[in-house]
Amino acid sequence: MQPPATHTIYEILKDFQPALAALIALAAAGIAYLGATHKARSDAKIALREHQRAMLGDRLRLRYEVGRIMLALKHLEESADKVQLVLQNPNRSPVDEAVIKLYETELDTTPELDCAWNKLQNYSEETANDIDLLRRRLFAIKLGLRVDFASFSTTPDEAAKFAVDGREPAQRLLQTLSREIRKMHS
Repeated sequence: MQPPATHTIYEILKDFQPALAALIALAAAGIAYLGATHKARSDAKIALREHQRAMLGDRLRLRYEVGRIMLALKHLEESADKVQLVLQNPNRSPVDEAVIKLYETELDTTPELDCAWNKLQNYSEETANDIDLLRRRLFAIKLGLRVDFASFSTTPDEAAKFAVDGREPAQRLLQTLSREIRKMHS
């Protein structure tokens, strides 16, 4: 009878060395994969958060600008008779010219509205429609300041209607933006 074979740990490990190497490599690859996917998920979350912050900033700036436009339109409505008289006067004073220029600039310089127009895909359909309508109304008002307001056939009430027509979509856009901003904050 032969004595029982004694295998040392070294001999056992030597026999399974390729299998152990493969298991260690597989574990290392799994750890590397988990690390890489975690980093990718983390980067995606950060990018999404930054995108949402940028969209919130766009909406806040647009809301401020629309509020400013509404104030200008309200003032234009309230002083339509004076503005019309100034526009109808061919010998305007420099102050009168400055006032008209101020209205035109206030209603024409709308960088946030222009930015929103260029990023319309980032807004809801309702907001996009309000932005479109406000831009068209502002265009009509700017045209009206020089053409219709200066016309002797336009009454102050008709002139004031230009401003009222612009305030309606501006008010609706303010409400829509406020809803979207509240939603983004929650």
